[in-house]
This record gives sequence, C-alpha cells and structure tokens, in this order.
Amino acid sequence: MAEKKCSACGETLTAEARFCPACGRAVGQTSRDKKPSLKNHVFILSVLLLVAAIYLVVQMISPAAKAGPKAMSPEAEMYGGQQPAGMDMNAFIAGLPKEFESLVSMGNALMDQGRYAMAVECYTRALAQHPDDANVLVDLGACQHSLGQNQEAIGTFMKGLTIDPGHKIAKYNLGIVYWGLGDTAQARSWWEKFVKESPASEMRDQVESLLVELNRNH
Repeated sequence: MAEKKCSACGETLTAEARFCPACGRAVGQTSRDKKPSLKNHVFILSVLLLVAAIYLVVQMISPAAKAGPKAMSPEAEMYGGQQPAGMDMNAFIAGLPKEFESLVSMGNALMDQGRYAMAVECYTRALAQHPDDANVLVDLGACQHSLGQNQEAIGTFMKGLTIDPGHKIAKYNLGIVYWGLGDTAQARSWWEKFVKESPASEMRDQVESLLVELNRNH
C-alpha cells in the first residue's frame, strides 16, 4: 500500500485520515482547490453599500450641510469683506467724523488698506458736504472700480471731469476701467489724452508703455 502523505505539509497520514493532524488541511485538498466564496463577496459588498448609504443620509440631514455657504455680515461687506476682529461696526460707523477733511483723510487711509467699501462710505459722506470736489470724486470712483462697480466708477470719473476737465488722474483711471472691460478703443482714447496733457514723469512713461502694449495686441 502506498504511503499516504499530506499534500500541503508532507506529514504521514493514516489510511482513514480525513484531515492532517499537523496543518489541519483536508486530505486530498490542495491550496488551489479552495476558491473564494461568491456568498462572501456578496456579503462584503452589501455591508459596504449599507455604510455608504448611512453616510449619505447623515450628510443630508446634517445642519451644516443644510446651511450652505455662510453669508457675509453687512458689517463685513462694508469693510471690504475683511471685518477687523472684535470691531463693533455700528459703533465704528456712528463714530465717523463729521468734518469734511477728516472724512476724506479716513477714506484715503481705508482705501490704502484695501477697505474699499468703507472708504466709499467716507467719501460719500464727504461729498454730501462738498459735491463738487473732483479729487474726492476720483478717489470714490477708484474704490468703486476696486469693488467691481465699473459702470458706477465710469459715471463718477465723468462727473469729476465735468467739474475739472483737466483732471489727468480721472482720464488715466478711465483708461484702466475700459481696458478691464475689454473696450480697447476707449482705453486708448483716454490714455492718449493723459499722455498729451501730462508733462514728462514716471507715470506718463508707464501710460506710454501701456499704449504700446495695447497697440501691439489690438
């Protein structure tokens, strides 16, 4: 009688042995005989689908998911979207100066800090006292442009030029706004007026360079 051995570990087996006493493998089964159970795969897939469904339900009923993007407070909007920490904006607005020069100075400081919406508030209050100040109008228009209010900025610059037709910064700024809007003809027109009316200066050199670039590309 041929000697019976375990196909997995080589252990000698008795004739009636159904399992190897050394490794526990069923007699006559090789490592390739054991195939994954389809039932096991179906069970695992079902568990994964259940977990995914529970996650989606939790996300849908979560208060944070329902809330959506957090709305910006009116105070933050007035401060260019960057409300200073701990600042009581109502108190700040109530504490704005009343004098024309102080309002203009504060508007200039806020514009330099990029707080364009609040600078607009200061300039608007100043213009309520002196509506024909071309310099304040031009500053107001610059802030409006920075806030994306391009048509309002154009109207403000034009009002400034009505008061002071020789206001070169208003013409330069109009060129900037129109260039940003893609109206190269208007941009060229206003910059050419600026160059024609301005003495030699670094700013005039910059505008001439802008005109060269504009003429080359358009």
